[in-house]
Amino acid sequence: MSEPQEATRDEKRWAMLAHALTVAGWVIPLANLLAPALVGWSNRESAYVQPHARTSLRFQVSCLIYDLVGLGLMSACYLVFLGQGQGDRLGFRFGALAMVSLGLLGLMWAFAVVGLVLHASVRAHAGVHYRYPFTLRFLK
Repeated sequence: MSEPQEATRDEKRWAMLAHALTVAGWVIPLANLLAPALVGWSNRESAYVQPHARTSLRFQVSCLIYDLVGLGLMSACYLVFLGQGQGDRLGFRFGALAMVSLGLLGLMWAFAVVGLVLHASVRAHAGVHYRYPFTLRFLK
C-alpha cells in the first residue's frame, strides 16, 4: 500500500464507490464488473479514481475466473465420484457431507470477497490505494 495521495473529497468518494458498488453484483447480474468500469470511465481525467477503478475491476475479473475454475473442478469431482455410480458405494453421508462442505466453502468465499471489498472501500475513502490479494495483474 502506498502513501496517502492528495485527492479531493469528491475523488475519494468516487474511488470508494468503484470498490463498494461491486457488491451490487450479488443482486444485479454483471454489476460487479460494470460498476468499476463505469466509475473509471466517468472519471477518466482523475489520476486518483482511475487506479482504484482498475484495481477493483481486476479483482472482480479475477474472482470471476476463480469462480469458473472452482465450478469446473466441482463439476469434474461430481462426474468422477457421484455421476458414475460411486455415490451409491460411498453412501448418502458422503454426498451430504460434500454438499455441506461446499456450502460452507462458498459462504467463506463470499464473506472474504465482501470483507476485502469493504476494506478497499474504506482505504480508498481514506486516500490510500489498496491492492487486493490474489488478483491477476492485467488491464494496464
